[in-house]
Amino acid sequence: MELPALLFFGLLLLNVTRWLIKRSQTGFLQQHKSRLAREIASLRRQAEALNTPSTYAKCAKLQRLANAKEQELSALQQHGDDDVRARIAGAMATVKVILMALAVVMLWGRPLLYIPPRLSSPFSKLLLFPHTSSYVEMGSVTVVPWVALCDRVSLLIARSLFPLRALEPRTKPLQTVHEDKEH
Repeated sequence: MELPALLFFGLLLLNVTRWLIKRSQTGFLQQHKSRLAREIASLRRQAEALNTPSTYAKCAKLQRLANAKEQELSALQQHGDDDVRARIAGAMATVKVILMALAVVMLWGRPLLYIPPRLSSPFSKLLLFPHTSSYVEMGSVTVVPWVALCDRVSLLIARSLFPLRALEPRTKPLQTVHEDKEH
């Protein structure tokens, strides 16, 4: 297999892995955390509105409920698997940069692909970048545009294979252990 094709498949593998990590970070746990934060803010606003001597019992109940949800949110935030995902994503980004730099160094100055000039006419100079001089034939694709195209195309493939779907919103808020079931 040719080196440019290996570069494409390597970037495809790295971009798919990074996309799956990013996709898993925005999963159910993250949405549950944001929903809890919104519920806490709403409960605090309701408790503040009811902070009068005649409605003190209802205000205290809402404050206790908000405190219970804050404890649940802090327990979820201490989960810690996001930190591992962030480290893996950082390592993947580093490997991707090293792979791209290595490809540029190894393939510098030679044409990787030839496209007939009539097909690449508006982009001929761009595909030759940075070797726009006469020693590289018109219609050739050099390493810098090839790396950029491989990166973008592999990321688009990863996004189309594994789309980022939002979870369906709940109609009722989640009940915590501390809530009283009202009938």
